[in-house]
Amino acid sequence: MKQEAEVTEGWGVQSQSSIQKLKNKIRLLRLVSRFFGTVLAGATLYLESRTLHTFATTHTVIRGNRGPWARQTTLWPSVILVAASGITLFFGLLTMMAYTRSFRSADRVNFYGTIITTTIEAAHITIWIIVAVLYRTGKTGHDLWGWACSPLAQKIEPNFEGLVDFSRVCKRGSTNFALSIANSAVTILNLCIWILVLQRMRYVKMQEKQEQRNSTLAPGDC
Repeated sequence: MKQEAEVTEGWGVQSQSSIQKLKNKIRLLRLVSRFFGTVLAGATLYLESRTLHTFATTHTVIRGNRGPWARQTTLWPSVILVAASGITLFFGLLTMMAYTRSFRSADRVNFYGTIITTTIEAAHITIWIIVAVLYRTGKTGHDLWGWACSPLAQKIEPNFEGLVDFSRVCKRGSTNFALSIANSAVTILNLCIWILVLQRMRYVKMQEKQEQRNSTLAPGDC
């Protein structure tokens, strides 16, 4: 029994070391994924907000018997992108600020942020995939991105020189689509991190069961 106790004690030490290593790995991956997710969301929010601002300040201007934008402009692709990046940026900044205090508080903020985002978007893991698809399918020629890249916009651009640079708006739209794909990749990384979390929980449960078995050993048996 003494030998058995020594074996179980050694297993417990090894298990504790494995759990600690996994814990550190999870924390590092969470920090990296949250940092990149926050940066990507911030860049997307900034670029698309500039496009919306350009539209808001120029859509009433009339030159050559027409305005610079499509006659029935569709704004929902841009609005969805701004909303999604704003939500992601908000919770990302909360988590990053919490990381300056402690990993534990950051994990707690990240958890609550995931709950709220999941409630709003149905599933956090699919939010950026959905946004990327909607933003791309919304490029019909009546949206801001599609219109700015259209031949008609390039044709009328000389009439609005100094007011709207459609080539820049077009490039911003293409960049934001790439950023939305990158955000989707970050959500996949977050899923991998949660798999590591589940693995850690399994280790913890195994350790607790082993400790319970050790506690049942009588002192005289050792």
